[in-house]
Amino acid sequence: MESENMGTVACYAELLNRCWDKDPDKRPSALEIYETIINWKNDIKILSEFRNSDKEMVIENNQSDVIIDNISIYSSKIISLIDQQLLNCGISDNKINVENVKMDIEV
Repeated sequence: MESENMGTVACYAELLNRCWDKDPDKRPSALEIYETIINWKNDIKILSEFRNSDKEMVIENNQSDVIIDNISIYSSKIISLIDQQLLNCGISDNKINVENVKMDIEV
């Protein structure tokens, strides 16, 4: 599956493709996804790509009569939210304890 959306960050599209792999053994673990998001957070170049992607999606949405799902517009905000929430939960043996984690997504 290739990302056909203009403005989709390549590393995000790659992770999404891996998560949806038809072979479950090729899918990343919860821990790997968490570590990937942490690495993105600490990489200025990737953060810049997410910000630019958000701007492009907003511009495309404003120039088009097609309504883009608000969740896709706020992808980097969701990544930040997930990052903040995951720091508050326990991770061990590829399992994430999210029993006490609440996510409020503003759209």
